Parts: sequence; structure tokens; C-alpha cells
Amino acid sequence: MKKIIWFLLIVTGIQVGTFSYYNHLLGGGANGPDAAAVSYKIGGSNGDPVKLFDGQTDQVALSDSKNLVAYVDEQNTLHVQDITNNKEVYTLSNEGKIDYITWIQDNGLLLGISKGKGSNKKLIVKTAMLSTNNVRTIRTIGPVSSTSTFKKMTFSPFTNDIYILVGNKNISKLYHVGTSGDFKMENVSSYYVDNILMASTKNELFFEDVKQRIPYLHSRDEKGTHRIEKNAVALRAINDTLYYGKLDAAGNVTSVYTYEQGTSNKIIDLNQPVKPDRLLVKEDGTLIRVEDAKYVDLKTNKETTIAGEGQASVKNNVLFKSSPSGTTLINL
Repeated sequence: MKKIIWFLLIVTGIQVGTFSYYNHLLGGGANGPDAAAVSYKIGGSNGDPVKLFDGQTDQVALSDSKNLVAYVDEQNTLHVQDITNNKEVYTLSNEGKIDYITWIQDNGLLLGISKGKGSNKKLIVKTAMLSTNNVRTIRTIGPVSSTSTFKKMTFSPFTNDIYILVGNKNISKLYHVGTSGDFKMENVSSYYVDNILMASTKNELFFEDVKQRIPYLHSRDEKGTHRIEKNAVALRAINDTLYYGKLDAAGNVTSVYTYEQGTSNKIIDLNQPVKPDRLLVKEDGTLIRVEDAKYVDLKTNKETTIAGEGQASVKNNVLFKSSPSGTTLINL
């Protein structure tokens, strides 16, 4: 009964709790300027291409509702575009090199920013809230090595736990921001953590622990750490279900599984091996294989040509094409 009451309280207070928590962290902060409307094509959730800007980027993120897209341009300016009405609703500049962006539902963004060079380099975690137009530094990490950067940020909108993975090709460190705002380093691996994801409704972390180039996929919660699979990579967490790929000796995905509450279930054997960064998992669990100029629905085998110049990329389950002539979102 206590668990049921607690869950109902969380669900009832989710919006208030999440935004109050982050606004508390933000208190004060700098304002971002208003932006004018743009004339790019409106894109729905049916795969229509949405031209974002005339330039190249590797930082694109979709909000929970899929109505807002954030991207970082070549001048390290953060833009937020409402793709339902062609308007740019937020910009943020002069913050430093923005290495990583991810959404806090539809209300704001977590930013990973690097400043300084050589032995003076530091990594800065910030939040930018659209509703209040405030920006606030949560933590400065460093000094760090000149090659260190933000590898991944993930959080649970229900519990407000945030995990931040930083590092380079040889060393990684994992940090946790708790519900009270405490910031600490987590010792989950004696080797190298390469990727992290979180369940939505509980403080369950999924991570890849790499030993001798082999990723060991784990889950970690208040009960401890559990190995899910050897030679496997996390693809996406939808609610509390993890989608992960089993790898062959060449590091390609050959089959995809789901994992929830200690149980794994195979959902598909791929008809050809696929690199993990060429797989996208949609919100309904549909698997998409991405190629340079097309994507393939692995359930129906339907092929769709991807508009725009450049090579298609998948980052945090967002599909886009980017080249010096422009960046195009494919909103699946």
C-alpha cells in the first residue's frame, strides 16, 4: 500500500516536482534573448524533413513531445525551434563550447560545456530553462585532461536523478546529481564506462562496462549491480524497458532484446549485422536501420529515402543529416 501511495504521489506531482527542483537549482541566472520566426518546413512525426539551419552540427536533441528541437550551430550558439509553427523560441550564446545537450521534458535543457585549454580545461554542467529564460551552473568539473569531454547525460523525469558521464578514449568518470541537488562521483566500474541510460520511473541506471574492448551491459539500482549481458550495448530506455543489442565479434548488432525487472527477451534477429550507431529505436519500440541516404523499418522492411546532403546520423535516437550546406532533422 505504501508503494502504491508513493507512486500516485509521484505521478500527481511530476510536473510541479520536476520543474520546481530544476528552478531551485537555477535560482537567478542569465536570460537568453528572444528570437525571430524562421521559414523552414513544418515537420510532424511522420518522417518529414525539417531544415534547421544552413550549417553543420553533431548536436541535435528532440524534446519529449517531439515538438521542440534543440541544436548547436557552428558558432556554439544553442537554438530551440518549435517545429509545429516554424518559430525559433530560444537562443543561448557565449557560454563556451557546448559538447552535449539533452532535454528536461519540454521545459529546458541540460548542457555540457567545456572551457579552457590544456591543463586549464574544465567541464561545466548547466541548465537552461525555457519557461523562466534562466541559465544556471550546476557544477564545474576539473581541471580535466585536454581530451576529456561530456560523453552522455541521462536522467529520470520521475525521480529527478541525473547521471553525467565524462571522459576520453582511455578514462571515464560517472557523476550523480541526487534529488536534493547533491553532486558526487559514482564508483560503478573498475574499468571503463562507455554509455549510460536511465529508467523513467525509478533510479535504475543502465551502463556499459568495457573490459579488454568487450562491453558488459549492467543495471544498477538500490539493490545493487546486475550484469544483463556480455558483449552487448544499450540502445534506448523507453519507460522502464531497456532495448539493447547483442554484438558479434566485429562489434556489430546481430539481435535486439528488451530487459525489464531482471528479465531479458529477444525481439528480433537482424538479417544483417548493423553498427550500434546505425540503429534507432522509436517510442513504440520499432527498430530502424539507418544508412547514408535511407532508413529501413526492420519490422516491415520498408525503405525511405532521407532528404538533404551529408551522411545521416543517429544521436540519442534522433535522426538527422548534416553537412556544411545545412542540417536537416528527420522527425520519426
